[in-house]
Amino acid sequence: MSFWEVIGGAQKGGLLVRAEKDTSSQLAESRLSTGALVQELAKDGDRLQYKLLDGDGPLTGWISLTTQGRQLVVLSEKVWIACGGLEKGGLLVREGSELTSSLMPDRLGTGAVVTELDPIADGRLHYKLLSGNGPATGWVTVAAQGKELMRRTQERPSPSPGLQTDRKMSKIRILALAGSLTCKEMIKFQCGPLAAALGKDVAEWTFAEGTVAHPFDVASKSLTDFERLVAGKRQQISSWYIDIYHCEKERSVTEKQFDKEVDVESVAISDKVAELRQRVQEEGPFDVALGFSQGCIMMHFLMGHLWQEGIAPPWKLSLFFEGMHIRDHRYAHLFEKPLDHRSIHIIGKASPYYAYAREGWCSKTKVEDYYLNPVVLTHEEGHCFPTMQPRAKEIYEILRKEIKATMEN
Repeated sequence: MSFWEVIGGAQKGGLLVRAEKDTSSQLAESRLSTGALVQELAKDGDRLQYKLLDGDGPLTGWISLTTQGRQLVVLSEKVWIACGGLEKGGLLVREGSELTSSLMPDRLGTGAVVTELDPIADGRLHYKLLSGNGPATGWVTVAAQGKELMRRTQERPSPSPGLQTDRKMSKIRILALAGSLTCKEMIKFQCGPLAAALGKDVAEWTFAEGTVAHPFDVASKSLTDFERLVAGKRQQISSWYIDIYHCEKERSVTEKQFDKEVDVESVAISDKVAELRQRVQEEGPFDVALGFSQGCIMMHFLMGHLWQEGIAPPWKLSLFFEGMHIRDHRYAHLFEKPLDHRSIHIIGKASPYYAYAREGWCSKTKVEDYYLNPVVLTHEEGHCFPTMQPRAKEIYEILRKEIKATMEN
């Protein structure tokens, strides 16, 4: 089944459509509009018989693929078929791109044909229904748990050779978790140097933020001017979870966090782990997971809970930027023994959390000792991704090589 997009005829109001294959057959009363999407019914040389799916013009007829050496119609990369969900009556459809947005009452039926309205982002497809059953428009997940749910009818050309050549041209899939009191736009910016070190078009990134929303006008007061600028477009600041500090004294959050006498309660962790687990299942598989600050702790929570169930981490390599240990003692059992999982910890010596994390303050275990044979990379900066040269370049080159080695194994 092939689908075509009309790219020619803009200056003449569209393409000529005839009743038969012969170019001398009767002309249709109207033209097929530029931008129209059609399904191929038959093809003979340069002539195409079509069925109109989207756009204006005759519902069916014959058109020419080229004229005077110019392409008029091309195979469309925008058309998808729902190939998953048969056992569940179709695919879940949400009103928005976020997995927390409202579910549509109906599912997208298996076999439905859709066109993408926006480029794929974070493994989510914004579609318009062309044929089949389901909501006229909405958002669906392209793949989950290694299973293809939506399939392009026309594969895009393979990217130029690079780091991905060892994986037969497939891209490395990286999940990046933002910290607390921030947004996915910020983690995307922070990952820029690593993305550049990996090379153009080598990795497919999914940027994730927490589901605990904070009022922007209040939360943004703790941000730098640049962070407010990055987060200002959506005016949305969030965290993965909230900590309650059982302390009667008026003290800063950091002072309470560093005091072993203060009991810290991380709220609704089971629910937050379930939410992240669902997202990984719906948008995975991932090769690498990366976190910053609280995003690292959510990675610990997820992998620790999975390990208790006898389930291996859902990715091959974890990168922890400014990661800390789990402060809530109720979850100390998650890492009573180190997890056999490849991990790299990147920590700034000037960070207020450096000694706290590396010495395991208020915990029985140092953060890097959650995992067997951890790699620790330090730099002279604070609580941030490294940017100062030459150390930053050295770190990102080490990470590039580690990611490549992980993909080859």
